[in-house]
Amino acid sequence: MTQVVLPAEVKSIASGAFWNSHIESLVLNEGLESIELQAFSGSQKLASVAFPASLKEIGGHAFEDCVALTEVDLSKTALQEISSDAFRETGLKKVAFPASLKKIGSQAFLGTHLEEVVFSAELQEIDDEAFTGVAELTSVTLSNNIQRIGYRAFNKCIYNHRTTKTNQKYPSVNL
Repeated sequence: MTQVVLPAEVKSIASGAFWNSHIESLVLNEGLESIELQAFSGSQKLASVAFPASLKEIGGHAFEDCVALTEVDLSKTALQEISSDAFRETGLKKVAFPASLKKIGSQAFLGTHLEEVVFSAELQEIDDEAFTGVAELTSVTLSNNIQRIGYRAFNKCIYNHRTTKTNQKYPSVNL
């Protein structure tokens, strides 16, 4: 099974439903509201996911270790929170956040390859270690509504251009 297209009747994807699968492409149906714990975790060939506007919840570890997943567009979803470890250790280089997003859970994007993050005006909280180890991160744009940035939220986000001790660049933060 390399492609999954869910029928309109599906409202939730259960914990571990596609854990360690060989899915490469995923089209989530309009009407889907939640993706539970580890639903697609370890699906190392998963490279494409279409998220519906109806999506309200992405559970912990939902896409962890999906190393082929390099881009996600959550901008049209109804997400208010991205749970802990949701996209941990994925191949993500680009993510579009929804305007409704209020919280990013701990280690949600740990070890990804994001280069730039622009948060919506509604974002209030970035939990502990949410972006730890994102070595390629060069730019972060925060809104004036941010209330909490957790412990080591951006730890080890050092962009090394041709890795030399005298030529290190650090990510810029725009408020």
